Amino acid sequence: MNIKRGQAMAIRLFVDSTSYLPKQYIKENNIGILSLSVNFEDESILETEADYTYFYEKLARVQKLPTSSQPNIQMIEDEFRKALDQGYDIFFVTLSAEMSGTYQTAKMVATELMESYPGQFIEVVDSESNCMQLGLAAMAANDAILSGKDRLEIIDAIEATKKRTRFLFTLETLEFLEKGGRVGKASALLGTLLNIKPILTVDEGKTDSVTKVRTKKKAIKSIAEFLIADAKEYGIKHAYIHHIQNEEGVSLLKELLEDVVSIDTVTEIGPVIGTHVGPGAIGVVYETQNELR
Repeated sequence: MNIKRGQAMAIRLFVDSTSYLPKQYIKENNIGILSLSVNFEDESILETEADYTYFYEKLARVQKLPTSSQPNIQMIEDEFRKALDQGYDIFFVTLSAEMSGTYQTAKMVATELMESYPGQFIEVVDSESNCMQLGLAAMAANDAILSGKDRLEIIDAIEATKKRTRFLFTLETLEFLEKGGRVGKASALLGTLLNIKPILTVDEGKTDSVTKVRTKKKAIKSIAEFLIADAKEYGIKHAYIHHIQNEEGVSLLKELLEDVVSIDTVTEIGPVIGTHVGPGAIGVVYETQNELR
């Protein structure tokens, strides 16, 4: 299909469940959510149906971490086909292709479906992140769709937003990284003994370390300082706090940022991402006025 600028069409937006977009925003904008799952040895839980309290209590008890599964291929096909039958074109913004097979699977489904729907399109876009950094890319797509932008302009809006967003977070414990094989047992033990808290980010689709500090309070203060520095240099449009059962940390982070930025929402991280970072994790996703990179 030849893509030309200026060809605005009826478009349905989908995003996967790891965006943790505010529920009211999802409802008001009729955004389709394609859910990933987590799989314990004795049960599987669809992320969109998960009781977070139950999940994190169970996560703390088990020795073997649950695995995560991308959205069911049949569910993707059914949801896409339903939208196409209603005359919509489709945008699906996914979590990082480096973290999940969701992007590749959706691309495969799209290619197969397009044979039956000539003249329509399915655009699958890799956000190169997760949580509200993914959510901000999806919101940019939604704003562009509502403004009547064409396919290429919507892609441009997503890519421009990716250059203006940052996700910084820290962990209560290295236990879940160690269980998941992301750090060695000796490193996790040493980190626990020294009360080391890593400051992490997502860069080019992968989790990366920014720095390390000692104590939880210093970690939260460090995250705030990064945001404040970016606010001074680039300006801030939006900021979102993510956490897992860490209301105390949320209060501290809000207090540190109150003179710089108004927090849009505070959202708890769900099971798929939460499995790897564990209870007590806290972070901030923000979008700047000007490009960060």
